[in-house]
Amino acid sequence: MQTNNTIDASPGDRVGLDMAFLQIRRSYDLSRLAKLLKKRPSVLRNKLNQGVDTHHLTVNELLDLTRVTNDFSLVDGLLLDLGRTSIPIATTSGSIDLCEKALRVNELSGELAAAAMQRAKGERPTERWLLNLRQTSSRLMNEAGLLICKLDQGAINAPAVDLLTSGALAVAGI
Repeated sequence: MQTNNTIDASPGDRVGLDMAFLQIRRSYDLSRLAKLLKKRPSVLRNKLNQGVDTHHLTVNELLDLTRVTNDFSLVDGLLLDLGRTSIPIATTSGSIDLCEKALRVNELSGELAAAAMQRAKGERPTERWLLNLRQTSSRLMNEAGLLICKLDQGAINAPAVDLLTSGALAVAGI
């Protein structure tokens, strides 16, 4: 397997991390998070704002914030800025259904296509729209990665075969 270790972004580019900081600031009560992390709310707010040079989020704080919120957007944003993605590892005892994964990837691709059509029609993107687009893109990458892992394992389990042979996909318009 060949890897490409080049990064297109310049060292100062942190679009993914900036969007993740914005998502955390908008999605959570920072006062409550600060208390859980044993930080002052103003310090946490500054650490989640790239425009403030006096405070910077450390790796340990990033991990703590991720664990407390169970929101991986900071990790995803960091990896995105490095030209990488993360894929959650399935922790359930049941197997991942191949058809369900393929359908989920298709659904998320459709959401991205709809967003692209809106943009092509000249609709001006809002901050919320960009945030939603980033979240959908991240979910798509995760689902696609899990689908690829499943395909690499060569495991097409019985429920997936049953779903294909029963014609359930034809009913869904696929």
